[in-house]
Amino acid sequence: MPTFSKIFSSPTKQGELMAMGIPIICNSGVGDVDNIVKKYDSGTIFEMGKKLNIESLLNNVFDENKIVRGAKDYFSLEKGVESYLEIYAKII
Repeated sequence: MPTFSKIFSSPTKQGELMAMGIPIICNSGVGDVDNIVKKYDSGTIFEMGKKLNIESLLNNVFDENKIVRGAKDYFSLEKGVESYLEIYAKII
């Protein structure tokens, strides 16, 4: 559920699944999960209050290599180090 505590969270499993090229199904409005799925075309977003069309979900073909590239782009150690260095530079 998109509760206050979930607004600023991102599940670890998302990066792990994307690194294996596996598309995910996620809820909208929980942390940045749906934005990552949209940006990297790495799964399907379930909009709260709307029906999930299983047929279109099963017919949707995802590019495994594109999903893996998205994982490397967003979740890589190098990106994490870059982000932390930027934050630390702002603080200091």
